Amino acid sequence: MINPYRFGTEGPAGGLWVQVHDNIYGGSDGSVYSSAINDAGNRIIVSARDGDNGPDINSGYVKAYSNVGSEWLQVGQTLYGEAEYNYFGGNVNINNSGDTFITSAYLASSNTGGQYSGKVYVYKLINGTWSPVGQTIGGIQGGLDKLGSATAINADGTRIAIGNWNYTSTGGQRAGIVRIFKLVNDAWVLMQTIDGPNTDDQFGFSISFNSAGTEIAIGATGNPTVVDLADSEPLEHEGYVDIYENTSGDVWQNNKYPRLFPSPRDGWQRFGSIVRLSGDGTRLLVHANDASVAYTEIYEDVGKTGEWVKLLREPVLNSSNYGTANLSTDGSSFIQGQSIEPYGVARVFSETTETWEQIGQTVYGTQPGDQWGSVAAINGDGSVFVAGGPQHDEEPQDGVSEGIVQVWRKEAGEPPVTQAPVITIIEITFREYYQDAGVEIAVDEFGTDITADVTVTGAEEVERRDQRANNPRTFQYEFNFRLPGVYTIRYTVRDAYGRYSNAYRTVTVVDDVPPTLALLGEEVVSIGQGSTYIEAGVTFDNWPLDVPHLQSGFYAYDYTQFIIPPEN
Repeated sequence: MINPYRFGTEGPAGGLWVQVHDNIYGGSDGSVYSSAINDAGNRIIVSARDGDNGPDINSGYVKAYSNVGSEWLQVGQTLYGEAEYNYFGGNVNINNSGDTFITSAYLASSNTGGQYSGKVYVYKLINGTWSPVGQTIGGIQGGLDKLGSATAINADGTRIAIGNWNYTSTGGQRAGIVRIFKLVNDAWVLMQTIDGPNTDDQFGFSISFNSAGTEIAIGATGNPTVVDLADSEPLEHEGYVDIYENTSGDVWQNNKYPRLFPSPRDGWQRFGSIVRLSGDGTRLLVHANDASVAYTEIYEDVGKTGEWVKLLREPVLNSSNYGTANLSTDGSSFIQGQSIEPYGVARVFSETTETWEQIGQTVYGTQPGDQWGSVAAINGDGSVFVAGGPQHDEEPQDGVSEGIVQVWRKEAGEPPVTQAPVITIIEITFREYYQDAGVEIAVDEFGTDITADVTVTGAEEVERRDQRANNPRTFQYEFNFRLPGVYTIRYTVRDAYGRYSNAYRTVTVVDDVPPTLALLGEEVVSIGQGSTYIEAGVTFDNWPLDVPHLQSGFYAYDYTQFIIPPEN
């Protein structure tokens, strides 16, 4: 029996995550935004929605990679958006075998919906080339319809679903809409349109099929019907999840499962930001992605009775960062990613005999601030996952964030004893323009020198990084602290298992030079009794911000003398 509401264990268990081959980077023409992985874990789809195609800025592009030998090789051609600012690749999903995927360009203009109505595309790998499947599906409502802000594809690639959370439907403005299609004679035929029932429901924000494509979970993040605990008033963006079944022919109904709402609590929740059905439809992942209450829940209906039982409620590590989540096809595991500082994280949870536990070590991003964990997907049995960070900057000097994707595989064994790497800092002497001496050495628990992996952050960092002549693996960093105060320089290093250490140096900038004042006008001034005197003031010169203080009637600094004549 599974223990309800059981959190994952603090420590890793049940295996070790090992990276599969090298990193995959975006390019100078666009950063990684979304990714998907097939059931076997040997093919991934990577998109860069802000990618450029020559002069077409932000047209977007999508690439596919296969695990071949000892590397990830691109399979098929790079696919580009049709025009600038299409944001092609804003959403990608792959079928079970990995030979078919669906993607969207939600700001593309279409013949059916007009400007910014959006488009959705399906591609199949045929003889090494990605070929269109059926027709391109256009939006049906112009003006930021955002067709394809959510997409889904079933196991064999013959059914697709498209969500438009911003759509004004019969339910009202931003009620949202979901359209479901089937493939007939190489054409996508509309089965049913499902409208969001209420204004601002944002119905279709997230969608997911079971493997057969006969059930679909639909998340609506904007629903305001749940009562807030604090004041008994409805709150916006609480959210809900509906399950629809293909009961006969092209008919979809939601009369089996009651609507799922989040537990009442203070604050927005956006319950249904992410929904994922297992392949057999017996398990459902729901992620609530609001900053104050982000969490992932797992529900189960073993006998398909129409009643969901909550198995797990796993909070994100730091609810001030939203995160993502994804469920394996067999429903046994899920991944939770979150772009916290200094490094984002990816964690996998799996079901054990009596509970759910974190499996393997937490995998951290490679660079502070790269938003690692905001991209995350898991394969069919939970043994392989893909994760990435769109803001990773592999070549800092070019000023472009290429983004990064990594694939990790679960292997037998346990991570080594939890011991963070050790950093040794060189002592320094303060100078006004301060060049930090850097890190002498950073080693992991096995004594391996990982100094080259050290990153540094601090106030007012100058765009300059010089290798020291006597140690090419140690760097010096120059800082310009222009104001008095206390500044902290942070060095960070991460080992192969994702554990990291920080070392800090405190630099105190002291203003120890008194102000230099010069009178404007004469030192001695004579005026007649009863006359009005206007003080000329002073000039001052000192680094950086010494300013005379003014008080009523005279200056605080004693640089003038008032002569009071005796009374008659």
